[in-house]
Amino acid sequence: MQINTATLTWFTNNYGSIFQAFALQHALMKYGICNEIINYRPNAKEKVRFFLSSQARWDILKNKIENIRIKKYYSDDEEKEKRILFCKFERDYLNLTNVFCTQKEMNSISSIYDAYICGSDQIWNPAYFKKCNFLSFVSDDKRKISYAASIGKSKLSNVEKRKIRPLLKSFDYISVREKTGVKLVQPLVNSPVSVVCDPVFLLTKEEYRTKLNLQTKENDYILCYYLGDNPEYIVIADKMSSLLGVEIKTIPTNYWGWSKGKGVDKIIGPKEWLEYIYNSKLILTDSFHAMAFSILFNKSFFIFKRFLDNSKKSQNSRIEDLAYLLGLDDRIIDNNYSFNKATLLIDSTKWRTINEEIVKYRNDSQKWLLESLAVKDSSNIQNFTVIN
Repeated sequence: MQINTATLTWFTNNYGSIFQAFALQHALMKYGICNEIINYRPNAKEKVRFFLSSQARWDILKNKIENIRIKKYYSDDEEKEKRILFCKFERDYLNLTNVFCTQKEMNSISSIYDAYICGSDQIWNPAYFKKCNFLSFVSDDKRKISYAASIGKSKLSNVEKRKIRPLLKSFDYISVREKTGVKLVQPLVNSPVSVVCDPVFLLTKEEYRTKLNLQTKENDYILCYYLGDNPEYIVIADKMSSLLGVEIKTIPTNYWGWSKGKGVDKIIGPKEWLEYIYNSKLILTDSFHAMAFSILFNKSFFIFKRFLDNSKKSQNSRIEDLAYLLGLDDRIIDNNYSFNKATLLIDSTKWRTINEEIVKYRNDSQKWLLESLAVKDSSNIQNFTVIN
């Protein structure tokens, strides 16, 4: 019997978010499961309501100010071109429902699917709390699953716990992306909480290459992709560029990146972003998903901690958990880090070991997902193997 599923996740105007949504949907379809992504695009009234109740009001205002400042470097026509690339990617590669402008409108699809999935990314971050992110609109008789949901912080206040506890208890199966997520969620529910890989790891390098028709281009550059604005990023990038004798290319995300970045490329859609990683010699980033794709594509990288470890807003755990799992903690740059030319690139022997770990992680996560959906004969789904 065909299983029909719907996914609620973040997927708009952000490279990492759109690819985790893409990966989960295409993985489900690969397993023979129909899937639609719930096309939630809040209208103005919904956005205002969310802003007034959100813990992230300052961050939202800060982003709006950043967008105004960027206009100095980024014309309306260029912004429109980039937006068109995102829309084209959605049209070509994502299977979306009709648009829902409010959470209330989602009640109309509360029982039309066999199972509902929420995740991944920071969909459970309390600063961006919305009941719909916990599938609150789904009928009680329908299967509710979280796949690789991320809370995006290392601690929950008592108020936050009281708010999400009843919502979590309505789930049939819960998985999170980080070990820290288990520590936060498990005490709030009676059922087991599992750790699974981010959806982007459910697909292989070859599957990304063929599905998206990724083009191989010259790779004599260091790619800089930063969400933060630490001046040390530039200092280290310059040193590494000099040691390798290659140029720097930057995909900016904020005013600091636009004004300070070298080799800035302005009009980058999701596919172009992935091709930049696919073809680079070395990636410097503070982005979890840029790190994830660097690993998938076996590209040497270094990742910066964007937050102080003791910050309430710290999201470092997702970077650290993945790095330690794959034996890549030496690629995390902190205050005590030192490097030389010999240590910049990851050798093929180490990549072989890393790829074997990714295969195990992918297979375990695939098994959890299929079992949570009650897919019959899931044991017959072919496991992935390492390809040289």
